[in-house]
Amino acid sequence: MENIDQFWEDDDGERMRKASNAYDDSILTLADAIRFALVTPDEYDVSLRARTKRVNAWCRQLGKRNVCLVSIHTNAVGNGKQWMNVRGWTCYTSKGQTAGDQLADCLYHAAALWLPGHKLRKDYSDGDPDWESDFYILKNTLCAAALTENLFHDNSDDCLFLESDEGRRAIVALHVEGIVNYVLGATDDVILSNAKDLYQPAEGSPSSRHFHQFLQPENQPDVL
Repeated sequence: MENIDQFWEDDDGERMRKASNAYDDSILTLADAIRFALVTPDEYDVSLRARTKRVNAWCRQLGKRNVCLVSIHTNAVGNGKQWMNVRGWTCYTSKGQTAGDQLADCLYHAAALWLPGHKLRKDYSDGDPDWESDFYILKNTLCAAALTENLFHDNSDDCLFLESDEGRRAIVALHVEGIVNYVLGATDDVILSNAKDLYQPAEGSPSSRHFHQFLQPENQPDVL
């Protein structure tokens, strides 16, 4: 790829809005028992304070243990004038031991399965792979929260992958899988149904066994 300008115009926010819209059908069809909502369905940027207030309103309504947040981004290290060499996928949580650590673990496991050949950037200084930062939406939301940086849009190889159908499917799938694995670990009564044609967990993933088990008719209760 010779020219970065055409790809830089599709900035992080717009690119992730496109990807996030794909989660709507994926998760709603994937798990009838998992309620899913976009924090920012708006066609314009919403302030971090407003996003945090929306999440915390759901936490107060549903109970913070019944809510998790994943903030989805792509990364960059340059100024948009040239391609950079840094690559990889990263997940952040707020500082300290939090409920977000388990969510991040599930996302890292899913990323390893759905992004083979891509670098997973990890920090084991506190015993787990996620990076820690006081990002506003991580620090000020009441529920388990993680922020993912899905490769670097100013690296030509990462950008090509992100713009491809394969890349978009992989980014969507790793988040769906990570969230489902987190929920399965938190509640034993989550049933995956009506998902067979849409989503197949990556081979070897924690949800793979649950997925095929729960697809059996005798294991599917009435939809919530």
